Amino acid sequence: MKKTFSHDELVDNFSLSIQEFKLLKNKAGATRLGFAVMLKFFQNELKFPDSKSEIPKAIIKFISEQIDVKYEDFNDYKWNSRSIKYHRKQIREFFDYKEISANDYNELKEWLYKYILPHEHKFECIIRESNQRFIDLKIELPAQLHLERVVASAINTFEDKLFKTTFNKIPKTTLEKIDNFIESMTNEDNEQDSKYGEISLTLLKSQPGRIGIKSLEKEIEKLKALDTLNLPDNIFENISKKVLYKYKQRTISEDVSHLR
Repeated sequence: MKKTFSHDELVDNFSLSIQEFKLLKNKAGATRLGFAVMLKFFQNELKFPDSKSEIPKAIIKFISEQIDVKYEDFNDYKWNSRSIKYHRKQIREFFDYKEISANDYNELKEWLYKYILPHEHKFECIIRESNQRFIDLKIELPAQLHLERVVASAINTFEDKLFKTTFNKIPKTTLEKIDNFIESMTNEDNEQDSKYGEISLTLLKSQPGRIGIKSLEKEIEKLKALDTLNLPDNIFENISKKVLYKYKQRTISEDVSHLR
């Protein structure tokens, strides 16, 4: 949550409704203010703050004025008490959200494997999609660092599976030819003398360069060399070009020892 708000933003986002005022019934002082602040924080962030310091002072002050409780009373709101746990439960129920669980994280991973990771590998995009998934299911959003760890784990698992599946699709004869590319003819001298079926790995990884007869001949040479590998047509089935581009860029930038 950002730290500064204009008066209009405070009015639009942190004004208590009639129904919300009803939730404050039988609550007074620090408890009344703490509950109201947590309520409006959750409404805007779809999660609870990790600490009091996460809540901008302007919000606490604006809410305290609405409910006729001194701003300073918020300091007395017990952060690790039974009451705050009950307040959070009440707030979730009011907004019809459920508390996130370990099973929700497991289901998120399965959803990412099936619908997101075959098409998207930008970390920030996957985080955004994951948060939206929880919102769609009306599940309280997790702490950012924990979500990042879950997403990183999902990506690693997806990659391991992708690499193993891809490897198992490649015929033994093709694997031997790929090994030959990696093991031999990796210097520039070999590139100059490369012939059909003997193209170097360095040349195979190179960019097309400026448009011209020589660059066209090089690209034809690359295609002929790739054709000799007899790669299966379905080797990257159901994997988007965006994801494949990521691995292409990694391959181009890495030296032979890393590729091996």
